[in-house]
Amino acid sequence: METLLLPGMDGTGRLFAPLIPHLSSALGARIVAFPPDEPQTYEQLLDAIPIPAGTFCIIAESFSGPIGIGLAARHPDRVRGLVLVATFVESPSTLARWVPTWLSRLLFELRMPNFALRTALLGKTPGLDQLLELRAALRAVKPTVLAARLAAVAAVDAKDQLACSTAPLMYLGGRRDRLVGQKALSQVKRLRPDVTTHVLDAPHLVLQCRPVEAGRLICEFLLPLAPP
Repeated sequence: METLLLPGMDGTGRLFAPLIPHLSSALGARIVAFPPDEPQTYEQLLDAIPIPAGTFCIIAESFSGPIGIGLAARHPDRVRGLVLVATFVESPSTLARWVPTWLSRLLFELRMPNFALRTALLGKTPGLDQLLELRAALRAVKPTVLAARLAAVAAVDAKDQLACSTAPLMYLGGRRDRLVGQKALSQVKRLRPDVTTHVLDAPHLVLQCRPVEAGRLICEFLLPLAPP
């Protein structure tokens, strides 16, 4: 069995590095990276994902939540489990809907100060390595691409797809997440009352800040779903 790891807004997949050592090899983790220089819609990103030949699981982080939901809806007989991490079924912020693309592109072109990254993504006391890795991941992607992804988030609506999905579902969130609040989890619970939920003492980047605990919970959920 393979498990597709779908990345956050940067799309590089490099931020999964802290988590990978804590995932069982039986999950067959495979990181999916998105093009760093080509603006694409959610639908285009979804269409381009290479699907494993057999059954598979999905771990979808932040920006990729709607993509993971879309995959589960498209392949109900092949997706054995879906883990949503600090993500949403529709835009978690009404403000994002009113930010023009040119302005968001300008913001991504500027060097975001450390305090802003800490506040939004890493919490108050991230290590220097975490900050450097986050900056490197963001620098690897063109500002126009990041702006396009933010615009996609502002317009996304995956509620119907999640409601009709049947794959076993887990939601892993951060109690101190300032980007995706508890409203997003509440929506998931309304659409899929059977969801297994875990809220860790973490900021938005749950997998990076709590990799050991996150890895354990993911393995406990997905391993029993593997084919015999």
